[in-house]
Amino acid sequence: MTVLLVSLVGNVYFYSEQRDSTLRNAALKGQASELRTLTSTLENETAELEDQLNALSREGPRLITRLGASDMRFNYTGQETRLYISGEIWNVGTSAARNSRLHVTLNQGGTVANDTYVELGTIDVGSYVDVASNVYYTGNALTNWTLTPECD
Repeated sequence: MTVLLVSLVGNVYFYSEQRDSTLRNAALKGQASELRTLTSTLENETAELEDQLNALSREGPRLITRLGASDMRFNYTGQETRLYISGEIWNVGTSAARNSRLHVTLNQGGTVANDTYVELGTIDVGSYVDVASNVYYTGNALTNWTLTPECD
């Protein structure tokens, strides 16, 4: 009888261990599946980031500005109303910015007072040009303006 009892206890113990092992195995398989999915997602994100990096490395010229502008309105004879623009335009891209220009749009409410360009020439990679320019207009004070660097 003792042998039978020991055998029964042993069988219950081993059955319990096998059941726990099966459950742990199923949980580990689920985690492995989740890790494969995560790995695939990370590989896709890595490929996308590499594509973006490659695109940036061959992007060509990229102009950024450090500009200020003031609406200069003088009331005495001989002075015209103008927007005075000063500062720098930098080329932080990977090739020279040829035929660079600053597109300037002056607005008086819903009316465009002036839409013009300030020519800047070629800006080499890692270099900048100083800007000190007047854009003249007539009429009321400006309500806003835009300064947009462009190049070919």
